[in-house]
Amino acid sequence: EEIASHQGMRILTPILLDLVVIAAFAVILWSATGIGPDYFDGSSYCPALGRARKWLLRFDATLFVHQKATLSIYCDWEDSYWRFFGDTWVRAILTRTDSWLLLLSQTCRALIFEEFLQVLLPPLIALAYSLVAAACDIVESSMFQLLHKDREHAKLG
Repeated sequence: EEIASHQGMRILTPILLDLVVIAAFAVILWSATGIGPDYFDGSSYCPALGRARKWLLRFDATLFVHQKATLSIYCDWEDSYWRFFGDTWVRAILTRTDSWLLLLSQTCRALIFEEFLQVLLPPLIALAYSLVAAACDIVESSMFQLLHKDREHAKLG
């Protein structure tokens, strides 16, 4: 077996994690819904599950109808998580119209939902990152082999 005497030059993979974080941050900023006027009316605020509902409805309307009650429960949990931060900032700090008892009652659900996110998200993020990293590695290796082959062909010619 022939041993390669050359090492590939990495361009994207050393900064890939930085690029992925910047891209994810940009997507989150552009797709954020913010606090709307219906926030104080008590309507549920679940941006992540709202997107998942729209995707599920487009994918399979029957499955959406069967899972609607379950999704509503998860929406309430996500709503509690985001309302904990929103109520702490908007009602408790800015307007001073919220009671500490209400904030403490939301804390339990917010902590449970955050624990759920900490269990669910890292494997999904790791999978997505590994797929992007593998694709970048394949592209970089192919580019290097193509350039190296052209250089050797130019030396011979």
